[in-house]
Amino acid sequence: MSFAVLPPEINSARLYVGAGLAPMLDAAAVGL
Repeated sequence: MSFAVLPPEINSARLYVGAGLAPMLDAAAVGL
């Protein structure tokens, strides 16, 4: 699932759940 289609709340929740480094990098890239 692409982070680009998810609302920021979902992205943040996934990060705090500890989904790993890749999702964190994806979220950072979307935020640029």
